[in-house]
Amino acid sequence: MTPLQAALLGFIQGIAEWLPVSSSAHLQIVRRWIGAPANGGEVAFTLFLHLATLAVGVWLFRRDLQLLATARRREALWMILATVPAAAAGVLLKDSIEARFASATSTGAALVATGGLLLAAHWFAAGSRPVGADYEKAHGAFPRGLPPPAGAAVKGGSREIPSHLAAMAGIDPEEESSEAEIDGVSSEEAVSAGGGTEAPLARRAPADEPGHGTPAPHEGSSGEEDSPDPIPRIADGPWPSPAQVIIIGFAQVAALFPGISRSGSTLAAGLFAGVKPPQAVPYVFLLGLPITAGAIVAKARDCAQSSVTIEPISWIVGFVVAAGVSLVVAGPCLRFLARGGLGAVGVYCIVAGGAVCAAAASGAW
Repeated sequence: MTPLQAALLGFIQGIAEWLPVSSSAHLQIVRRWIGAPANGGEVAFTLFLHLATLAVGVWLFRRDLQLLATARRREALWMILATVPAAAAGVLLKDSIEARFASATSTGAALVATGGLLLAAHWFAAGSRPVGADYEKAHGAFPRGLPPPAGAAVKGGSREIPSHLAAMAGIDPEEESSEAEIDGVSSEEAVSAGGGTEAPLARRAPADEPGHGTPAPHEGSSGEEDSPDPIPRIADGPWPSPAQVIIIGFAQVAALFPGISRSGSTLAAGLFAGVKPPQAVPYVFLLGLPITAGAIVAKARDCAQSSVTIEPISWIVGFVVAAGVSLVVAGPCLRFLARGGLGAVGVYCIVAGGAVCAAAASGAW
């Protein structure tokens, strides 16, 4: 494998890992397309690329991991239990499943199935999603790093203003109000109490006074001012219930079939179970970290017993490119999914899977 081929594979891994498109299937397809030699080291190299994106995932989700280790131990226990079905199935069935469904036709068909599942989940979530002023009430807190969706209403005086218009006008829904409050009593209340004469408005507290203009600290944070998160955080919204977590956990078993996306199957399961996209996206990718780590450890033992003939420079190039691309695209990809981009990804999977099946049927694969 040349360094250029390693860089291309690292680039594909860096993007595909953060979309529900099965990064392993894409590596297999691209490796065959570019003519990378199958010399016994392709499995080890794939694991090495997954190690790069796993390291990036741990870094990006470090705050949620810290929260799970401290203030959210109950949720951490449920996440551990949710990994048991996939881990057990991987130990018992993975080799036999891969041997039976490793063909190009099977991989393409699995991509098509993933796309259909994503489209169904997207339509289900869109059909159950309220709009306008009811959005924030139904979805809980919108994840940090994501603006409120267009049409979600925020308070701005005597009437509600759509949040996207408020943002364009520079209005802070927590501060701006045409009916300023006086010691907790609104001017409307002051009018009624004063016999119809509106009381003079109190002095607005300076921005540097405590409690004014200071956003509430994030759950699990120290309360100190910090930079906006590059990715949606599960801590910013309601956590899935234990029943929803178990459903998501069992959905990970589907990823044992080559071409089935783990994040795709679990995202779909979460949406069908009632978890909203802004919360399902960070939770699913956070849940994938221990499964990915376990798969790397399990496969590494097999790779250690086989001969690997890839040049050291190719290992380094692939790892660096995969990690670097992940750092750049992980945030935009996750925000895109949280905003309802699952349908577009589903269409892509159907098209890509159909192309693979057509290539296999024509003998071009």
